[in-house]
Amino acid sequence: MKTTTILLAMLLCFCLLSPLSAQEEKKGQLWYCYEETVKPGEVKVYMDLSKEMLELCKQNNFPFPIYTWTPGEFKYQLWSPINTLNDIDKIEDAWNKITEKLGQEKYATFNKTKVKNTTFTCRGRLDLHYQPENPRYTTDDVSFGVWQEILFIPEKVKEAEELMKEMFKLIGAKNYDDPMYIYQAGLGYETPMFIAVTNALSEKDYNAQQEKMGEVFTEDELKEITELNSKVIACTQTVKVKRLWLLNDLKYEPDN
Repeated sequence: MKTTTILLAMLLCFCLLSPLSAQEEKKGQLWYCYEETVKPGEVKVYMDLSKEMLELCKQNNFPFPIYTWTPGEFKYQLWSPINTLNDIDKIEDAWNKITEKLGQEKYATFNKTKVKNTTFTCRGRLDLHYQPENPRYTTDDVSFGVWQEILFIPEKVKEAEELMKEMFKLIGAKNYDDPMYIYQAGLGYETPMFIAVTNALSEKDYNAQQEKMGEVFTEDELKEITELNSKVIACTQTVKVKRLWLLNDLKYEPDN
């Protein structure tokens, strides 16, 4: 069972904590990530100043939501939904106004806590997602995710997509109650790559749900799913698995 569920998890992906806008619904939500790697001895200073800046965001109605996830390793990923890549410049302009209000001295201290900054983008693939009628949790309940960066063999991408669609049909027939999404990697990632994540209420909840999959699917169904997974895996170059935690004290949503 454990091998089967780990393989299946490769095809489960996250929906970050914001609904699709009408403008992006057809193509899937575009996301921008600003990842900060912090010096081990500077985490407290980084966290304190980050909270202070997010408070300034609230006071000044910063126009973009910020959801901070961490995979550990002193890395903090600030994810924001955007409409186009041009919004990245808008985020930077709005952030510059926040840092001005923070003050030059504090902002210099904040920058000294970090080793480096990295940026990424990805976009939802709505044609590859699975949304049950009655999901067992809402996006507001999510605080943990297993994210997998799947680098495909370029000429095998279309084949992998069709295999994933076939798998989702099997899952949908059982009305499995965990939403499943696929996001396609953009700027900052090696391509062609899909970002696949399984969300959960907590790490403990995730582990328990993986074990329960054997109760949902019959032995024959699990065999068929495993065979499809094996074919998908044959289309990949590498798979990197990460466990991430959502930091609710570093979360910001505008009022409007």
